Amino acid sequence: MNTGVGIWTDEDTERAMIENRGLSTDKYIRGSRLGLGGSSIVLKIRRVSDGKVLAGKSSKAPEDLRREADTLKLLRHDHIVAFVELYQDVLSPGSDLLLMELCPHGTLQARIDQATPHMARGEILTVVLHVARGLGYLHARGLYHSDVKPRNVLIRTFHPVHVVLADFADVRISGQPGKLQGTPAYWSPEMKARGEHCGAADDMWALGVTLLGMVGQWPQMVYTESELEMYPGRCFEHVCGLRELNPGLGIVELLIGLLAWEAEERMTAEQCVLAVGELRGEEREEAEELGITSPEAFRPMSFW
Repeated sequence: MNTGVGIWTDEDTERAMIENRGLSTDKYIRGSRLGLGGSSIVLKIRRVSDGKVLAGKSSKAPEDLRREADTLKLLRHDHIVAFVELYQDVLSPGSDLLLMELCPHGTLQARIDQATPHMARGEILTVVLHVARGLGYLHARGLYHSDVKPRNVLIRTFHPVHVVLADFADVRISGQPGKLQGTPAYWSPEMKARGEHCGAADDMWALGVTLLGMVGQWPQMVYTESELEMYPGRCFEHVCGLRELNPGLGIVELLIGLLAWEAEERMTAEQCVLAVGELRGEEREEAEELGITSPEAFRPMSFW
């Protein structure tokens, strides 16, 4: 998967001729694009001193990039993308780069899109465990991510599976609400009701929606304002239906805990880690099939 991402290729050398115009190349050389966001671009970066290939994020809003760097450099955890430095180009003020480890196997979203009809059980549980551990670390420090989704989970290694949380541009202080940002399909019911971010429980709801994608159970949705408004309810109703059809099935119970409608009843990151640990101990850990029976007319959404 994503062959060549972790190494510097001829394509990167060609791209560097464009990306580095007017910029210093004494320390870092910019290569191919890895991703594109609303106001930011993630590039492959080669460090001149040792040839190491990194990921570098640039932004049209340098102050936002500096704020993200200030947050990320304080976070040290096995399931949070590793910070390298904030590089400021003396030849081109405003062309700052947030340097991070390069995870060569792409995003969880790409993995979900490629898995037919869903990811394997052991892989799913490992991903949920790693994300929950990363969120638990963040929440214990009085912070929450506010934009948990498959595109913000990076795959560090495949054998064994090891993932990290990325994109800390919108990290918030717990108890400090703010205007809605991020990805509406992953917003919790209370975010929709109050029109603002609410706290750590938002992250856990988003992890639940992410888990729905990994098990091939995303409810259908047209990306319109009215559909997005109804989507939390659609996810909640779907997992309640799954519970009726699959009584006692561990992964469905995990979904029920993460997608509890009331924030105070929702599973915390710590509780999620414990629950996944129990599920991983079951004999079927390496099984491809999940054993989930879906409603007869259900057709999952994919490639979003």
